[in-house]
Amino acid sequence: IKYYPLDLADDQSIRNFACKVTSDYGTGIHLLVNNAAVCIEGSTSSVAEKSLQINVFGPYQLIQSLILNATRIKRKGKHPVSSGEGELCYIHSKLTRKFDEMGQQQDPQHTIHSLKRLLDDFDPDIEYAHGPTPWYSVSKAGLNAITRSLSLKDPNCDTYIVNAVCPGDVDTEMMTPDQGSQAVGAWTASEDVIWLAVEPPVVAITEKTQSYSNSEEHKIERVKRAESMIKTFNSRRDSNCSYVTGKFWRHKELIHW
Repeated sequence: IKYYPLDLADDQSIRNFACKVTSDYGTGIHLLVNNAAVCIEGSTSSVAEKSLQINVFGPYQLIQSLILNATRIKRKGKHPVSSGEGELCYIHSKLTRKFDEMGQQQDPQHTIHSLKRLLDDFDPDIEYAHGPTPWYSVSKAGLNAITRSLSLKDPNCDTYIVNAVCPGDVDTEMMTPDQGSQAVGAWTASEDVIWLAVEPPVVAITEKTQSYSNSEEHKIERVKRAESMIKTFNSRRDSNCSYVTGKFWRHKELIHW
């Protein structure tokens, strides 16, 4: 396992990260999981800008560098970790149609430009989304729109597969003590990401969710299962399987945006 510094709020840091990864892995990468995010309370122009940069603009810059511009590996996987708070039912009614339109464009840049215009026209009197962290919801809706656009750009999965994972509440620093007591652990949440990342064909839809504890025994079992799934993925990557792409998943079940 290698670790590299990356600050999604800094364009130069993103470029340095992409260059370092590309240099170290000359054949390219098989999988990109966009997991980093911020969830900030309030609705100010600075909160909006920081939320969109770290949760949307930065991840898309990585996608461009490591997935869209990399041609050495056929059928790469790209899976953003989204959130149920990005579902359109939480977004202001005036924005819902705009997000739906964003997701129907083949060029993800349309979403980027639309979100930047939203920042330029920021109005502190508008409730952009329901709840105390509206720009987290807006940013995740933007990430969902990009997921859809990318799938339309390559509908046959000739060069990549893209799906969004919505693991539900995860016990991280984003959670309050009350919320954390109801949230799942990181190991449980990662199971959804690993499953979708390495078993993307339609057959995966019917698989039943398995529950795991955080014991060392189950961690070892999880690693072994992940290694087996990766072998399966590599054997299918160059085949003509019919892949599911441009969808949103929670606990291995399809959900609506």
